[in-house]
Amino acid sequence: LPVSDWLSDQLSKSFLNHIPRTTVRLDIDTNLFQPSAEPMPNRVLGVANIWTDLKGLDFFRHLRQELPSDIEIRLVGTIRGELPQGIHATGPIASRTALIEEYSRATVLVNPTRADTLPLTNREALSCGTPVISRDIGGTFEGIATDNPAMKGARTDDGLLRLIKDFLNTTSPGELRNRCRETALALYGSSPGL
Repeated sequence: LPVSDWLSDQLSKSFLNHIPRTTVRLDIDTNLFQPSAEPMPNRVLGVANIWTDLKGLDFFRHLRQELPSDIEIRLVGTIRGELPQGIHATGPIASRTALIEEYSRATVLVNPTRADTLPLTNREALSCGTPVISRDIGGTFEGIATDNPAMKGARTDDGLLRLIKDFLNTTSPGELRNRCRETALALYGSSPGL
C-alpha cells in the first residue's frame, strides 16, 4: 500500500504495475502533536532519525555559512562526524514530549531531504504549529495549496536557501501557528491510537 499518490504513480511505472494499489496516507495523532510552547525567534530546526547527506546534512552545513550567527540551527537525530560551529546537535530524542517541544519552539522546520515519499517530520511540525520549508520531492506537497504560507518548497538547494532567508527576514515567530495547525488537522488528523 503506497503512502502517497506520488509513490503509487511510481509503482504504476514499475514491474509492479499489475498489482492493484490503494493510497493509504498515514495520519498523525494531532491530539498529541500540538503546540506545547512558544516559538523562539530565529530558531531553525531539522529532524531526522539518522543524518546523512541524503537527508540534507550537507545542506545544513552550507546553511550555517549562509545565515547570520544569531540564527540558531538545531538538528535532532543521530549525526556521525563533525559539525561546524554554530549547529547544535541534540542527538536522538526518545521522548515524544521532548520532540513536540522541539517542534513547538522552532521558528521554522527545514527539511532538505533528497529522498522521501510523504515526510513524517513535516506533518508533525505543522501539527505543532510550526511552518515548514521542505524540498519539493516525492509526495511532500500532496494536498497542500501552492499559496499556503504554512509550507513552502523548492527543488534545489539554492531555492531552499532563498526561501529560508526570505522567511526569516519577513515572518515573526508564531505568526503562522494557527494556519499550520489548521493545515495539519485538515490533511493529516486522526484520532488517538490510529
